[in-house]
Amino acid sequence: MKKYLSEKNALTVMVSLFCFVMLIVSFFKKESMWETIAFALAFSFSIEIICHRTKENS
Repeated sequence: MKKYLSEKNALTVMVSLFCFVMLIVSFFKKESMWETIAFALAFSFSIEIICHRTKENS
């Protein structure tokens, strides 16, 4: 877990958390489904970036 929370990934982790929270909020507050999908895609992309950087460093 420590390798995913490195200083290099700090901003990406914060973006991931923001996208995840906004995904939940937009889903339960009955916002636009497109908004929910956009946050879901942004969340998955940010997680992919974190995993790619970690794999690159190993």
